[in-house]
Amino acid sequence: IRVGKVDCLVSSTMKSIIEDFSLRHEFSGYDRSSIPVDFVLSEFKESLTDNINEDFVSFHSSLVARYDIDASLYAETIKKRHGDCQKLFDGYATRLVRCDVLDESSCNIRWNVTFIPSGSTWLYNLAKSVGWEIRTKSPDPSSVALFSWRPVFSLCQRAFETGSVTLPIVLIEGSTRLFLSRTGLLISETVDLIEEADNERLQNRRVAQELASWLDVSRRPKNIDREEWASQVRQRILSNVRGAGALDIDQNEDGSEGVIALLIFGVVSAVAVLLSFELLTLPEIIGGARRLSEECENGELLEFGSGYLNECLGL
Repeated sequence: IRVGKVDCLVSSTMKSIIEDFSLRHEFSGYDRSSIPVDFVLSEFKESLTDNINEDFVSFHSSLVARYDIDASLYAETIKKRHGDCQKLFDGYATRLVRCDVLDESSCNIRWNVTFIPSGSTWLYNLAKSVGWEIRTKSPDPSSVALFSWRPVFSLCQRAFETGSVTLPIVLIEGSTRLFLSRTGLLISETVDLIEEADNERLQNRRVAQELASWLDVSRRPKNIDREEWASQVRQRILSNVRGAGALDIDQNEDGSEGVIALLIFGVVSAVAVLLSFELLTLPEIIGGARRLSEECENGELLEFGSGYLNECLGL
C-alpha cells in the first residue's frame, strides 16, 4: 500500500507502534484496552498525505454504532474514562496481550482488563496482612452463581496449610481492530462477554454485574446520556441473567447452612475484636502508663444499644 511517497506495510508499522507504546508506558497506568490514537497518528504524521484524514477517528463497538469523533477528543475521553476506572475499581489494570497483523492495512489488538470484585477487597487486604501468597481466578461466566459456605472453609483451610490463597478476580477480554484508510483511522471493538450475553451463555450474575459496572464507566460515549447508556447496558447484559437485578442475591446451594454462617460470623467477630484491641493499645492511642489519653476520656459518648462507645476512637 502506498502512503504518501513511502511504500510500506502499514499494518506492520501500526503493530510496532502499538507494541512500542505499551512498553514505554508499562508503568504509567495508560489504558491498554484502548487504541492510543494520538500516539499512532503522531508516529504516522510524517508519512501521511493530505488525502488521509488524521483529525478524526471512526469508531464502533459491540454496543455502539459507528460514529466519527475528533482524534484529540477521543484520546482525552480514553484518558478520563481510564482514570475513573482506576478510582472506582480496586486493583484496576489493563494489559496488551498481543497485536496481530491481519492484512496490509489493518491489525488486531487483543487486550484484557482485570480488577478486584466489589466486596472482595477486604479478602485481598487480609491475605496481604497475613502474608499469604495471592493467586487469582476469574469465575466461569457460563455457570450460575450459587453461594455456599463450604468453599469458604476450604479456602481458609488451604490458605493456612499452604500459605497461599486463591481469590476471585474480574477478567474482561476483548479485541480491537485498527484499520488505516484514506479517510483516517477506523476502530472496531468487540468485548467477549458481550457476545456471550448476546448468545445467552452469560449466566453468572456476579460476572454480568461487574461487566455492566465496567461498561458504565469505561465505554460510555460522550454523545450518549448516562441514563440511556445504563438502560442499554442493562438490557444487553443483565436482562437474560437470572438474579442479576440490583436487589437480587445469590442462591444458596444448601439452605441449612445458617448455623455454619453463624459460626463463621462468630469467628470473624472474635478476630475483629482482637485486631481492634491491638489497634487500641498502640502508643499513639494509649499513654505510656497504658491509659486512654485525656482527649479520649473527655470525648463525646454515643450510645449503641445498652452500652457506650467513645466517639474519638472512631467506633
